Amino acid sequence: MPPRHHTYLKIPNCQTIEKIVKGKTYVYERVPYYNPRIKNTSYHYRYIGRKENGQTRRIRSVLPRRSLIHGPFIPLLAMINALGIEDMLKKHLTEEESRMIIALAISKIVRPLPISSIETWFEGTSLSRTMNVDLRSKRISELLDMIGSSDLYRSFSSDLIRKLNQGNSLLCDMTSLPSYGSTEILEYGHAKDHPELEQINMGMVLERNRRIPIFLEIYSGSIPDVVTLKRTVESIRKMIPKIEIVLDREFFSHENLDLLKDDSYIIAASLVSGAVKSVFASASRSVDRADNVIMYENEPIFCKSVSFTLKNLNLMGYFFHDTKRESDERSDFHRRLAEKRSIIEMLQIRKNVHETIQSIASQYLSYFTWKIDNDRITTKARNNAISAAENRMGKFLLVYRGDYTELECLSIYR
Repeated sequence: MPPRHHTYLKIPNCQTIEKIVKGKTYVYERVPYYNPRIKNTSYHYRYIGRKENGQTRRIRSVLPRRSLIHGPFIPLLAMINALGIEDMLKKHLTEEESRMIIALAISKIVRPLPISSIETWFEGTSLSRTMNVDLRSKRISELLDMIGSSDLYRSFSSDLIRKLNQGNSLLCDMTSLPSYGSTEILEYGHAKDHPELEQINMGMVLERNRRIPIFLEIYSGSIPDVVTLKRTVESIRKMIPKIEIVLDREFFSHENLDLLKDDSYIIAASLVSGAVKSVFASASRSVDRADNVIMYENEPIFCKSVSFTLKNLNLMGYFFHDTKRESDERSDFHRRLAEKRSIIEMLQIRKNVHETIQSIASQYLSYFTWKIDNDRITTKARNNAISAAENRMGKFLLVYRGDYTELECLSIYR
């Protein structure tokens, strides 16, 4: 059966009509035609022009010759203005250098790029029309070298702290950054990732409520976290006499607690010392009681107040058992353990297979044994070690100094 075709019969009578939009008169040609689908007359419209002073003149919309990126910068520029960042920078740098720093910071947030590519990106933004800065890679390198060899960042941090009036509640984080570079500050340290690379250590302090970075310190890669924390705290105390600091379990040690004994703090305890292990063992037996339930974000969590001694320090803390977190941790643990055992059992027996297994298993090697049997690798679970790990899941101890309720302590830490 041949396809059906709709026939549109044009009617030759053309009409000119006018439409008034926002006080202006626009002229269109209206061409009627017969539309068999609706069995009636329909119209085609063609724009002729705008009517001015009795004459019709065709006016075309002018397309922009070039479009520039602007939207992402609106909130960033508003924050920079609200905090007075440019004025603070101008106290230590020239106007052009201050704008360069702001442009580089915005670039890092909106479009992180290598230094050699920043200039090209910048030319396609509205900032290139308003900031008037030289972002050639050579100029950027000169500026960063000048800043890195001075104490400008300390002076700027001091100004920022006074400007923010942030109180005394701070978050502190330390991290190591491995690098393939060759700068003098890079040294071999105790890196968790990429131990084959030299690194630097960095300490950052943030205002807790707004999460605004207010202080940054860089240290040589060989300096341990304990020394990094000590130097950072000493630098902060010069600007903020009384501080409130929140730290993760990697900073839990007698040395760090002794360093902060006159300050308010919340630190997650690690299971390194015998005193902490004893608290875990005793509190785990009695924490799961109805009288110990607190509500955190509409979820029940068991919590118990504890006290213990670590060498010469008398410590207070809250022991928590989060059953939802325990379930998630247990599921994740067994999934990862099963995946690693499966991968290892499929390995071919080759030279250095021991090193390969250690690399794959990583810390999970504590939870199973393996052997080669008939040219195949077999694994067997270490149930006692697995049970011990499961008993710790969802449970954590927050050691504190200061006036905190259990809910305040948990909310601040998380």
